[in-house]
Amino acid sequence: MKGIVGLTLASALLLVGCYTGPSASHYLAIVEEIVVPAGWHVAATVVRGPDQAVPCNPGVSTECPAVRRYFLIDADIAGAYAEAKDLVVGAGFTIGDESTQGCTTGSSNGPPCGFFADRGSDLLHVRVYASPGEAGLDEADPGGVTVVLRASGSD
Repeated sequence: MKGIVGLTLASALLLVGCYTGPSASHYLAIVEEIVVPAGWHVAATVVRGPDQAVPCNPGVSTECPAVRRYFLIDADIAGAYAEAKDLVVGAGFTIGDESTQGCTTGSSNGPPCGFFADRGSDLLHVRVYASPGEAGLDEADPGGVTVVLRASGSD
């Protein structure tokens, strides 16, 4: 049994050591290049990577490395969704799959609205939530609608 655990750990470390894709800083730069309006307030930024404060293994997770940035916005869900699409297209991304069902419900009774966008091998996943709590943030955070941008690779 100890041999299997040791082999598993060694394999995981080898996969991390062999990772040659973009670093978390690459994805942070993507999120930072998206110019947001003055009314969008950064609530949190989570940087994931093998050598980051939020560690992950790129051999096991498609969200490693990746960056999530949470914005608080004083707007309705449909308006925030449309504005997010404009910002992402303005940064040179092409909108792909969209899910707009949550844009009309405006509550936790359904999925959030969102979309995927790509630019080369870079992928953005954008979700719009009715509240900070639904986005996984502390409910005490001020603001209504929460937009989450996640930058990662498309592999």
